[in-house]
Amino acid sequence: MAQHDYDISNQSFPSFRNDLNSVLEAVISTNSGTSRPSSAVAGTLWYDTSDTTLKLYNGSADINVGQTSWVVKSADFTATAGSKNFVNTSSGAVTCTLPASPSQGDEIRFIDSNATFDTNNLTINRNGKPISGDASNLTVSTERAGFGLVFYDDTQGWLLIEK
Repeated sequence: MAQHDYDISNQSFPSFRNDLNSVLEAVISTNSGTSRPSSAVAGTLWYDTSDTTLKLYNGSADINVGQTSWVVKSADFTATAGSKNFVNTSSGAVTCTLPASPSQGDEIRFIDSNATFDTNNLTINRNGKPISGDASNLTVSTERAGFGLVFYDDTQGWLLIEK
């Protein structure tokens, strides 16, 4: 995991070499870290280690390019754009809170990994944005449900990708 400010000017040789090696580590690791590099400019790719997502900074916001893996969730959590979640409700109901400031096209996926949504529901907390135009949270009680949500706008909000 490495990030760098990419400023290597006006240094003596030993410092320059060390700084250049740090730049190369950042490049090799795709600027990996838990937040966008402070030196990011439009076009900067970075790997978010907190949610295993490759992101592209467009100059004003991060765009998810792809997530590398599904994650298992068995307790309440806040989803991030691009996340893919195996939700295990075998020990009790789980609430997923959607992002507060989504962008058009943000997607989030869910799968009932243990076939228990019928007894311990998954609640999707809309976090102030509508779900399919409705100002209510979504309760999922279908065993083995698998679905995705995509954000459209503040009027329609999160829309189901599959039904």
